[in-house]
Amino acid sequence: MCRKYFCLFISITFLLIILSCEIDRVDISKDSITQKITVDGVTIEKSESIITLFQPTLTVDESVESTESPFYNADKSGVTVNNFAIGRYEVTYELWYAVRNWALKNGYRVLKAREGNAGVSDAAPTAENKQQPAVAVSWRNAIVWCNALSEITGRVPVFYADREYKTVLKTFSNDGETLFKNPGEIDCPYIMSDRFGNTDILKCTANGFRLPTEKEWEFAARGSRPYDKTNWNYKYAGSDIADEVSWEYNNSNSKTHIVGTKKPNLIGIYDMCGNAAEWCWDWYSDTQRAERGGSYCTNTTIDRRFYKNPAYSCTFRGFRTCFSVFE
Repeated sequence: MCRKYFCLFISITFLLIILSCEIDRVDISKDSITQKITVDGVTIEKSESIITLFQPTLTVDESVESTESPFYNADKSGVTVNNFAIGRYEVTYELWYAVRNWALKNGYRVLKAREGNAGVSDAAPTAENKQQPAVAVSWRNAIVWCNALSEITGRVPVFYADREYKTVLKTFSNDGETLFKNPGEIDCPYIMSDRFGNTDILKCTANGFRLPTEKEWEFAARGSRPYDKTNWNYKYAGSDIADEVSWEYNNSNSKTHIVGTKKPNLIGIYDMCGNAAEWCWDWYSDTQRAERGGSYCTNTTIDRRFYKNPAYSCTFRGFRTCFSVFE
């Protein structure tokens, strides 16, 4: 009898090992990677996204040490993450410029960006540096640009100027650091939902491009597999060694670099820490929007939070796109 149960135990253990290997294989499956984006007939390299889950939702019960993390105390309360896709790379200047040109011909007001920190605002991409991150992009500029990208790719735009979602948000005020937080204004746009007048990103029903929430950003940065405690608890996105995965103040020579030249994290996402700091959707305070990841001129640990006025732009700040995945 003992021999029978022992054999059963060994069989179950072996099966679990096989399933674990299969899960790890699926983590980097091509099925999780979307197609590259095409603008005006030109396919843009390094423009694909990665789907983070293979199920509609996941309840995370693995806590992290940082008290500012959305996953702090997750072991006690559980944190629900809905399925989404996130850019495999930071938005490159090549992609930014192609979408910007389309947008300007289709009623959008999209301000300038730079081809990496040393680039010239509004200049055509260069062969050498077109895959540098697009930087000097304000939060306001980023969400309007995301709407244009949604239209180009046949997705439903997320942000609107009217409560019935008839007027796609295509322009914005840029009056310094003055905030415009009335519903429908640039700092509080209406967000497509199954009910009129929604401004809550968590109730979004559109599949268009947007900025990730801090929870989504950190979930993706940590590898979106909380059962893999080693990856989930790395100090940087994909490693405990900054130089392996991050362009930061110790190794960047004070400049941005071509995206995707460091090692990716567990699910194949590059530069989540370092290179360009990345805007997130969330308010950090009443007047500041959150950004994550750090940059080429800062410390880049995965739990560091930064913040700035949504009108502000600088040469070490860019962004990464995200979109909801509905089953």
